[in-house]
Amino acid sequence: MPKVTIARISTALGILLLVLVGWRAYLGTASLIEHEQEMGRDHEIIHALDTILIYVQHAETGQRGYLLTGNEAYLTPYEYGVSSLQDALDTLESLVVTDPEQQASMQRLRRNIDAKLAELHETVVARKSNNAEAALAIVNTDEGQRLMREIRADQGDMEAHQQKLLSQRTQQANLKRSHALSLLVGSIAV
Repeated sequence: MPKVTIARISTALGILLLVLVGWRAYLGTASLIEHEQEMGRDHEIIHALDTILIYVQHAETGQRGYLLTGNEAYLTPYEYGVSSLQDALDTLESLVVTDPEQQASMQRLRRNIDAKLAELHETVVARKSNNAEAALAIVNTDEGQRLMREIRADQGDMEAHQQKLLSQRTQQANLKRSHALSLLVGSIAV
């Protein structure tokens, strides 16, 4: 074979190799970016879950203070928690839309929060009507305490599920980074 043909074949193989390595690097980078975005969403979900629990606790704290004192200044955290919860729940719901397991958990969480808010509202209304005994009777049913246990359990289960996904995605992203580095080193050597 003439030298020109061997040179052309070598050049063509070199170009083909570079194209293949480049394509593989592109696919690996795109996959890594996707994993990073999913991990970011996992962090957002965990943050939203923590925020929701804080808002419920604000509402409950304000309700307790008001029931004990009758001082409407104690309703500030109650009103803040109640007014903030709907947006926080909607945000969380939009973040878990692609996860059927989390959607089912979200429905339970929302149902329990709605019931808790109804219980809090009922006691506040009773106290505002100067009927502290009726408010206390509602509290003494322990329904509010049961609902808070359910809310904490729902929130904890959802957070544990998301932490597990985050851990898996982190391992996958680390593996993809390792493969990308190996591909880079290998292509430089070639």
